Amino acid sequence: MNDISWLELLAYHWRKIAGGLIGFLVAITFFIFGFGWGLFILFCIALGVFIGWHLDVGNGFRSLWELFRSPRR
Repeated sequence: MNDISWLELLAYHWRKIAGGLIGFLVAITFFIFGFGWGLFILFCIALGVFIGWHLDVGNGFRSLWELFRSPRR
């Protein structure tokens, strides 16, 4: 067997590990809260990530407010 350390293994496969953990958490959420509430919780998490991401790359709440207030063409 190759001489690979655990840190190298984690660094190379971190996306697979993160995907597995996220899938496990989604399954546990559905099991505990049911499908409908589980979807609602996942939607709220996704909305929070979107808002946080937009606040990180934008100019705070003002740019987020303008994103929702701007008319669509």
